[in-house]
Amino acid sequence: MLSDKEALPAATAGYSLLLIGGPEDNSLARRLAPSLPVDFGHGAIAVGGQAHRGSGAALVLPNPESPGFLLGIISLPFPAAEAESCMRRLLAPLRADPAASPQARAFRTPDLDVFDKSGRRLWAGSFGAEWKELKSWYE
Repeated sequence: MLSDKEALPAATAGYSLLLIGGPEDNSLARRLAPSLPVDFGHGAIAVGGQAHRGSGAALVLPNPESPGFLLGIISLPFPAAEAESCMRRLLAPLRADPAASPQARAFRTPDLDVFDKSGRRLWAGSFGAEWKELKSWYE
């Protein structure tokens, strides 16, 4: 584990990364922001022509600085100390047992999930097979 200040390109090359905090909070996320399909600016997350004020996001995509590896970003719309109930709601479907539940077998994890403080999904989408275009699940 490295702090964002220690995560220089030489230290992160050849690794999949999970960043906590968006560009406003994390210097590595700030460095990568121009290559992201989402705008994490001005107190909102903008995607698909919509700005979601006061929202958080979970994003996974190929690491733009290290091809062949993934980059994950979790940006919360509130202090981390308040995250437990929101994260529980977001992560519950991921913990479902597909053998015990037909709904769990049909569950897909989005590549981008934008959510509010309660964990209610505001926008979700996935990349195509080539990781080029992020498409909404709702269009």
